[in-house]
This record gives sequence, C-alpha cells and structure tokens, in this order.
Amino acid sequence: MGTWPRRSTAEILASLGIRSDLSIILSEPDHLVRQSGFELSSDAVEALQLALIDEYATEPEALCPELFGRLPAGHPPDPGDSLPRQSSAVRAFMSMLDEEFCDPDPGPLVADFATKDAIPTLLPGLDKLLDGGLIGGDIVEVLGPANCGKSQLCQQVAAVAGGLATLRDVELSFATGQAPSVGAALDQLEAQPAPQPAVLFVDTGTQPSAQRMADLLFRRMGQLLHPKHPLTGGLRTMPDARRRLVQASLDRIECVRVSDVGALLVLLHQLARQHVPHPSTGSPLLLVIDSPAALLTRPHSIQLGLDAGTGAPSSLSGGTSSQAPPPSQVPHLQRALGATVNAEYSGMASSVGALLQDLALTGRFSILMTNSGYKWEHPRIGRTMRPSLGAPWRRTATTRIVMLPSPGPAHGGQDSGTRQDPVLGAITVEKSNRMAPETITNIRTPFRITLLGIEPGV
Repeated sequence: MGTWPRRSTAEILASLGIRSDLSIILSEPDHLVRQSGFELSSDAVEALQLALIDEYATEPEALCPELFGRLPAGHPPDPGDSLPRQSSAVRAFMSMLDEEFCDPDPGPLVADFATKDAIPTLLPGLDKLLDGGLIGGDIVEVLGPANCGKSQLCQQVAAVAGGLATLRDVELSFATGQAPSVGAALDQLEAQPAPQPAVLFVDTGTQPSAQRMADLLFRRMGQLLHPKHPLTGGLRTMPDARRRLVQASLDRIECVRVSDVGALLVLLHQLARQHVPHPSTGSPLLLVIDSPAALLTRPHSIQLGLDAGTGAPSSLSGGTSSQAPPPSQVPHLQRALGATVNAEYSGMASSVGALLQDLALTGRFSILMTNSGYKWEHPRIGRTMRPSLGAPWRRTATTRIVMLPSPGPAHGGQDSGTRQDPVLGAITVEKSNRMAPETITNIRTPFRITLLGIEPGV
C-alpha cells in the first residue's frame, strides 16, 4: 500500500480532490484519472479501490479478486457494515463505467458535458477546468500573442455550439415522434425558414472562416454525440447525413461585422434590450467577440507606430513605418499601450465591459472573447502575458485563460488550415471563479493546432 494509510472512501476522495458523493469502483487506474482529472499514483488508486471494497461490497473476493488478495492484515471487509443491495448497485455502476470509458476512441467525453448545458471546447483538460465548458453567465477571455490559436479556439467553440444545437434538435424531433427517422428530422431542420441562432459571432476584422468550421464539424461531429443519440455509431456510414448536419449547424451561427467601438456598443445595447430566449437546446446563446482589443487599442497602436495585434512596428499600409520607434523603445511603448487606454478609451472599455457583464448576469449568454497580449517578466512568477487592454478591462472576465505557443520555429497564421507541422503550445488559467487561487497557476493543458482544429497536445 505504499505511503497511503487505511482510510474511508470519503476521506480518500476528499484528499484527492474528487467531489463525488457516490463512490467509484474502477478496474483500471487510467479510468480514475479520467474521472478526476488528476495524475494519481498507483498507490492512491489502490487505496481507494480497497476502501470501496470494504465499504460497499458484500462479496469483495468475487467483485475484485486481484485486489482482495492485497487487503492489509487486520482490515478484512466487515459484511455487517454493508448492505446487500449495495453490492449489486456497485457492480452495475462498475459495469456502466466499463462500457462508457473503455471505448478505444472515446473522445473528450463531450456527451457527459453536454448534459449540463455546457458548450465544450473539445479540449478535455480545458473543459475540466471550465467544469465541462462554457455555461450561461460565463465571460471567458482568451489571452495570448498573435498566431497562438485564439481565433482558432473561438471558431472551434462556435462550431461546437452550432453542432450541439443541431444534434439536439434532431434528437428531439426523433424522440417525440415528430419525425419517423433521422432523415425526416433533417428534412424538418432544413425546412425551417430562420432557425434560432445558437451563436452570435462578432467579427472585428479577424474574418472567421466558415469553411474551417465546416471542416472541423465534418471530421469531429461524432465527438458531440452522446451514447443514446439516434445518430450514435451511424455517422461514419452516413456521409450525406453528416454533410446535412454540418450545413444545419453553420446555419445556427450568425456572424456580425463591427468596425469600431461605437458599433460594438450599439450591438451590445441591442442585445441587452432584446428578449433573447434560450435556444431549443436549453443552452444559452454563445456570444463570441474576436476581439474587443482590436477596436479599443487600434487608435493608440497607430499613434505609437505599433501593430495592434503583435505590438511590432508597422504602418497603415502594412509595411515598415518610417516613423516607427526604434526597437529599444518597443517594450516601453508596449507597456504604455495598456496604460494609455486609461486616457481617452477608458470610458469605452468600461462601457463595453459593463454591458458584457450585464448580458452574462441574465444567464442567457455565454461570452467568449479574445485579448492580445505581450510577454512580460514578472519578478516573482517569471514570464507571463500582459493584456493589451489595461485596468478598465481586468475585472470584466470571470475566467481568463492564457494561450502560449511552445518555443520553436515560427509557423504560419493559425487560420490558414494548410500547415504541415502543427503548432504546439499550452493553456494555463490566470483567473477563474471556479478554481481555488492556489491551484490556478499549477495546471497546464497542452494543445496542438492541426487540420482537425485545436486538439489535446502530448
């Protein structure tokens, strides 16, 4: 048993950070890791399994013979402390876990997240940090340098939200008898003149790619299906149905182009006044803004001779500016870029942030937005990112995640979709209203950008 003392199930679960009122019996350690999201030692797994046998099984030898032989001396199971019906319940629960989690290609367990009306990102580690994904009331800010994958992540989450909305509509039509078959359910979807939007994508100049989102959905639609969905197991043999699902999913994504802060404020005021009901999926409307920083920092970037996205010297024509500051002054001006917002644009930044918070508080919106940043050496925590938007913006987001590419050769833009070598990087959480402060900086989620979108890294 190593260094783990003999303890009750509740004590072990609490010490491992697993919040569960139903004890879990698992036959393999990797199942427990996937349930908890923690890297557990074999001793920890064994201690938990033995405690569960003691507490819940009337026939431990039959239930788990390979572990029964390792019960410590002096701690035999006490049949008087367990109920007969719990033994069969535990067996049924263990069987269910085996069926659900022993799939050779289980994906990121999106189905489990979808039952919570959350919008997953298709990155299991990040979804774990977000308690399943984006939910109503969330304002998630993605901070990172240029070409790190921020826009790619926004497009991926938007595609997932549209796909989930469409799949749930198909399931509802099929389950309620409104459509006798999946094909008939798809016919009903295509006959709708104006389907309820599931996503409002606000484009400030990043030009989201519908083709990129379509490719992602076509390849990964199966990951959005839960085990009882009528399409589960059949999409691979139904390419036409998959194509129709992708098109219906894209129809649930509405894209709006704004070119200045005033247009963004008008749009947010309209959303606040309008009655935006939850879509038929039961999920909140996903509002994606990529990116507010492009609108709020653009005038200052021009004045300073810096590119709004990267902080590098630039001109309005896209070439090297003859009046750009010398390289030695760029770090100082990058720091000034965030501080300068406090002058002329602090009011606008505060107004945009307040409107986003008001929308989130209604619970009818999940908000995902990006923010550009630059590398900064903190005297205590080392290298981190500083956002381009300054103090007026810091309290807007409820969750702030940082995307940083791994050191290595430069890659092309993240939206090209034609790269041969994947971009590698890691996501960390800088701010979260769902995590204890002491755990925020200790969790890194590796990722890679491929033709399939943003996938878990190695």
